Amino acid sequence: MRVRRTLLLSLLAISCLPKQSFWAYYNSFYNCQKNFNKAESLYKKGKSSEASQYYRKAIEKGSRILKYHPRSAYVDDALFIIGVSHLRMNDVTKAQRKFEELLLYYPASPFAARAHLYLGKAYLESGRYRDAADQLSKAVVKDPKLESEAMIFRAEALLGAGEPGEAVKVISEFMKKYPKSPYKKEAYLVGAKAAKGSGKYEEGAGFLKDLLSGFLTDSERVEIKMLLGDIYYEAGDYAGASAIYASVDLAPGSSLMWPLLIKKGLAAEGLGKTDDAISFYKSVTDGGGYEFRAEAYYRMGLIYESKDSLSAAQEFYAEAGKLTQGNYPILARRRLDALREWETLKDSSSVTARYRYAEVSYLYLKRYDEAVAIFSEIAEKYPKTDYAPKSIYALMHYNLRVKSDTVAAQSHYAKLQEKYPKTLYASEAKRLFGDVLGTDAGPGKPNPGQ
Repeated sequence: MRVRRTLLLSLLAISCLPKQSFWAYYNSFYNCQKNFNKAESLYKKGKSSEASQYYRKAIEKGSRILKYHPRSAYVDDALFIIGVSHLRMNDVTKAQRKFEELLLYYPASPFAARAHLYLGKAYLESGRYRDAADQLSKAVVKDPKLESEAMIFRAEALLGAGEPGEAVKVISEFMKKYPKSPYKKEAYLVGAKAAKGSGKYEEGAGFLKDLLSGFLTDSERVEIKMLLGDIYYEAGDYAGASAIYASVDLAPGSSLMWPLLIKKGLAAEGLGKTDDAISFYKSVTDGGGYEFRAEAYYRMGLIYESKDSLSAAQEFYAEAGKLTQGNYPILARRRLDALREWETLKDSSSVTARYRYAEVSYLYLKRYDEAVAIFSEIAEKYPKTDYAPKSIYALMHYNLRVKSDTVAAQSHYAKLQEKYPKTLYASEAKRLFGDVLGTDAGPGKPNPGQ
């Protein structure tokens, strides 16, 4: 926040006000700024929930200035404080509106540069990455001292736009230019997320380990440890992930307990300790929120399905499907339907039923070995049926997309073009796989169930 304007300027701006209006105006701004400063202090200590009540009070007092004293000397102050307060409480639409108003009506305000910066952040939070980059550039042009903060936001924008590798480059440049920046903590955290997204796990882990060696609030330490565990997990170091997750110390009643138990379960699965994983998931189903309970039921279903305990698996999918929040109930219901259909087709002998059995195995249950065996059988034993080209197409898809075996995929592609050139599947293979398998067509997204 800037230093208060001079007393002379303040007096000139309000000298025409009646005495009662003057004190109402003064008290509104004083309380607006006081509550905002208190909120910022709490926010920077990681106490966002406590800060929110003061941000709301700052908004209330600042709004009184805009409503009753629209020509006073502190309108741009109020607009800035209200905008930042909304941004801190994740109400990005209202934050955008206030920063845009400030820049439109007070382009020469001392807050203009930082308003560009925070407007860029607000655009970033709402997925407007190009607009965010434009505002960040304007902020630095107006005040080069904001470059370090702008670089962090720019890295976030690149990460959100699906360019984690570029985001890592920005953070690496930041660290070279600003090794002693007060925003180093934020930069390391963004850098770690970007490194994770680009598969640079060792670099991401390095960022987080550096952070853990310094001063952190309890909530920051929890966030960083959970992210470090996620990096180890994605890198395939399940023992490392398990150890990190086990070291996370949560406050009693923390809402992070449930996602942490899910993560512990996944790490245990990676280590082959399915009984431990089930125990973690069971803790979630016994007490977690709807969204986490659904995921826990779903993952237990997958474990029992992998053990061919299909009745138990269906029970867990059914429990997950009863819940309504999140994507896991949908996944569970789909898998339950597929598993039930799969069981009815399992002992069927007709070509139609066998093909459908293989299709369900491949597309919905990811039982690739069973699916491939049946697709191969149909292609070889029933070459005159409509299911032969469909099966060859599926084998091509499997080798290309699942196994990344281009040579085997080319073999199936050639067979499809040679034996079934006039079929839909031959033409679709040409259109969709042309970039990889050497035809004149462009790239696409194949679907063996077409």
